Amino acid sequence: MLRNLLASKKPSPDDILALQRARLADAVCHARAHSPLFAELYRDLPDTVTDPGLLPITTKPGLMADFDRWTTDRAITRERVEDFLAHPELAGTRFLGKYLVTTTSGTTGRRGLFVLSPDELRAVSGPAYRISTLGLLMPPVRTARLLAKRFRTATIMVSIGHHAMNSLWTQAHGTGSKRHQRFSSMQPLPELVARLNAFDPATLTGTSGVVALLAGEKAAGRLQIAPAIVMISGETLSEEERALITSEFGARVIDMYAANEALRLSTSCAHGWHHVFTDWVIFEPVEEDYSPTPVGRLSHSVLISVLYRRTQPLLRYELGDSVQQRPDPCPCGSPFPAFKVHGRTADVLRDGDGNPVAIAQLLLLALTKRVEGIRQLQLVQSDASTLRLRMLPADGTSLDELWPRARDEFESLLAEHDLSRFAVERADEPPRMSPGGKFRTFVPIDA
Repeated sequence: MLRNLLASKKPSPDDILALQRARLADAVCHARAHSPLFAELYRDLPDTVTDPGLLPITTKPGLMADFDRWTTDRAITRERVEDFLAHPELAGTRFLGKYLVTTTSGTTGRRGLFVLSPDELRAVSGPAYRISTLGLLMPPVRTARLLAKRFRTATIMVSIGHHAMNSLWTQAHGTGSKRHQRFSSMQPLPELVARLNAFDPATLTGTSGVVALLAGEKAAGRLQIAPAIVMISGETLSEEERALITSEFGARVIDMYAANEALRLSTSCAHGWHHVFTDWVIFEPVEEDYSPTPVGRLSHSVLISVLYRRTQPLLRYELGDSVQQRPDPCPCGSPFPAFKVHGRTADVLRDGDGNPVAIAQLLLLALTKRVEGIRQLQLVQSDASTLRLRMLPADGTSLDELWPRARDEFESLLAEHDLSRFAVERADEPPRMSPGGKFRTFVPIDA
């Protein structure tokens, strides 16, 4: 860590842009030469491309539908990858003796299959790791926690199958050790709390939804741990979640915005902004018609070009997140552009015509403040006009006792936001994790 930290040289924005252009030219050249799909897509492009705007836009459904022509190694076929994924015990092992394979159901259920070579994994860990170490310089009290807890790390994830966190963790740590343990995000919340209390980690890693749940358990006095570092992996934190986690754990919170497509896309700074590693990833906020979103305005989506991915080129690929670029330099001094990530389209409550009508998470946060006795809450949009509340009552409260109060307050909230057209139903099942092991406070119709 120290060697990487001392080797870090802060590049200028001009240095980053020059490196980005050179790497884009190499990525386009490689894709055109080795992927039959990209050879067709790029046949009319100039020999050298340094402007991403010249490239056609690609999407997950389109690439997955043409999987065998997309990959640059002809030995990699969808059939072979699916056969490998059918064996969860192979997670973290080498596909074809070489590649790491990860999969995700995606936010809206569109499955993605991703293959990375060792060179690609080294590109992921290099600059991202060096920048991340700069954020680990901490006050003495947090350093003392790390030492006292002997750097024990707890990672919460789906602990079976080929999901990215599980595959990467298994490759690095095998079945675990006294200092490195993984915890299943699929186990009941009280059981997870008990196991974490027994382990007492120095570093806690998990998705934003799971870690926010644990911060709530900490606030209620049921979770006793005091990690020095909390790392958010995968989906980014909301402002409300960040405030809750920071206040309850008193830890250095590092929010690693990432996806299967770009395993380390950015890291957060002390000012709460995400700095995208634009030397390795081109990041283009766009409107619904794919025109550029002006700086400072919230985008409809974002396109990424992942310049280290050679096995499956991802160039001008629609990621689907809504982002907002900071119009001025970030006070932290990072040379990388600063963004706020405002979530994905699946976080939005929609009417019968598919039009966005509310941010579901904000409604649920308001409900938990109005109604005592809710330990865990999840909203499911079962159809265009029906919302179902899944609830886990706090100790000493029954669901039968909780439901009338929750229903009445939620109906009042909907009326206040001109959303009375939605009917509210009680769900008898408790809140559930997604198949990918993430906890989503809102489950949209198509998930």
